[in-house]
Amino acid sequence: MLWMFAVGGVSSTGMPERSWFVNHLVEMSGEMGITSWEGWKGSVSRCIWHERLYVRAYRKLWEKVASKRGDLDGDGDVRM
Repeated sequence: MLWMFAVGGVSSTGMPERSWFVNHLVEMSGEMGITSWEGWKGSVSRCIWHERLYVRAYRKLWEKVASKRGDLDGDGDVRM
């Protein structure tokens, strides 16, 4: 599931749907205990990973997810 949301997030760059993917990735990465780029890359790359083609796009997505996680309220809900 994480990989599918990550691919969707990367594929939807510049589209309104990207925030939907980011919000789900915020919740999912929190539940999985992913707190760093290294953890994110390690988890996502277990499926299909093209280092030379997509690493920058995945890193940008992770930075957005990590930033959004900083916006969590006390209930664990993402503020929009």
